Amino acid sequence: LALNFYRGKTVLLPNIRWPEYDLMVLTLYKEIKEYNLIVVNQFNLTGLKKIFDQTTEKEIFIVINDPAHNPTGYSLTVSEHREFIELVNSFETKLKINVLYDLAYLDFGELNFQQEVMPLLQLYSFNTNIYLAFSGSKSFGVYGLRMGALIFLSRNLSTVEEFKHLTAKKAGAIYGAPNSLSVLLLNSISNSLPELIVERQRAKRILAKRSGLLVSLLKKQGISYYPYKSGFFLTIKTTNPEKLKSSLKADKIYVVPTYQGIRIALSAINEAEIKRFVNVLSQYKIYL
Repeated sequence: LALNFYRGKTVLLPNIRWPEYDLMVLTLYKEIKEYNLIVVNQFNLTGLKKIFDQTTEKEIFIVINDPAHNPTGYSLTVSEHREFIELVNSFETKLKINVLYDLAYLDFGELNFQQEVMPLLQLYSFNTNIYLAFSGSKSFGVYGLRMGALIFLSRNLSTVEEFKHLTAKKAGAIYGAPNSLSVLLLNSISNSLPELIVERQRAKRILAKRSGLLVSLLKKQGISYYPYKSGFFLTIKTTNPEKLKSSLKADKIYVVPTYQGIRIALSAINEAEIKRFVNVLSQYKIYL
């Protein structure tokens, strides 16, 4: 829905990403341009500045999947968020930049995103449109049940009214009425928030324990991975994702190939499976 409202043609996506982004962009006949997400274990602000400098477009759209990026588990620091906003604002007179924050894993990052990052959004310049794409399925602990919200922020009231009108019509045409199961669940959750918070904290502790074990074993074996901070996934670096995926499959280990890496779902494997995985993986260092 956000991409549909965006009038331009170029969409900036991170080089390592959730693959369904591509289908969304191409279905709307827009063009994908990649930016390198991480350089020297940090958010690649320098690379983004170069892209903004060199573009011939008048308007551009960029997706920031944060916190707990899928598939790496990387999260921006508060200072990286602030520096990104400053970078966008520095192009205010040259380029209209639309920023979409994919908040699918909003409640699984290290930072308190609502308190530490969202207040920074008011620092964006007048010329910037901001989209917040929220996934209730993760935050409400009902993984796979599609429910969410799209929030649009702009300092231009007429643009806000246009977004509200056009997006409501588009959503009605594509999706129809809201999913009744999701609405009933949301009503139930709103009356039992303490229980939800306890369950979510438990899930975060489980993920932290699994990721800590996996990271320690990978370091012990000298196996490289993209910088992980929190979340459901970790990505191991490889020069041949497809070949490594096939090799692991023969040992009944199932991974998702991505940009120069394979994604491991920490949300789906226990500690015993993590140990077996690293033992098997160490046999295929030729691909790492």
